[in-house]
Amino acid sequence: MERLVSTSENLLLKYGQTTSQAHVKKLKDLVIVQLNGLYLKNVRHLQYCVLLKVCILSNNYITDIDALECCTHLVKLDLHGNQVNTTVEEEINVVKDIIAKINHILAHHSPVVIVQRWIRGYLTRKRFGYPNLESVDRANNAHHACLFGKWSKKETVKHEALRWQKSFYFKCDCKMWVLSEK
Repeated sequence: MERLVSTSENLLLKYGQTTSQAHVKKLKDLVIVQLNGLYLKNVRHLQYCVLLKVCILSNNYITDIDALECCTHLVKLDLHGNQVNTTVEEEINVVKDIIAKINHILAHHSPVVIVQRWIRGYLTRKRFGYPNLESVDRANNAHHACLFGKWSKKETVKHEALRWQKSFYFKCDCKMWVLSEK
């Protein structure tokens, strides 16, 4: 069996193709690289091939393909017959992570998510019995609460019933309660 080799600039330039017909090739200009069956153990020099679109690395002994992260224009990648260390579960987790990042970015501007957050907060306040307080009647020491958007006498809560030791001023905020001492 032949000795395992690493990729080098000369090897990539020998087996790589560019879009121009110039005789002088540079790593950054390579578009196609065909390195199949060359007993390669790593591809660290491929990180300099930033315009690479087609990369054929089949039937080698490659275990790590981290250098390909810099090849953002990559359209075709052939790795069959190699010894890449990642498992199917790890690859699925990477895809899930990428999708989660995209969803996180989109979630900050989505009106659907904003409504879902409001409903979740509303239901939480309802479950714990916290009404959305709208006004304060300090003269009668009663807090008038607006439950479900309707006013009634049942919604007037006396200060003593709440068992608070200090007098608080309530002010309505659309997302949460704001308590401030007066």
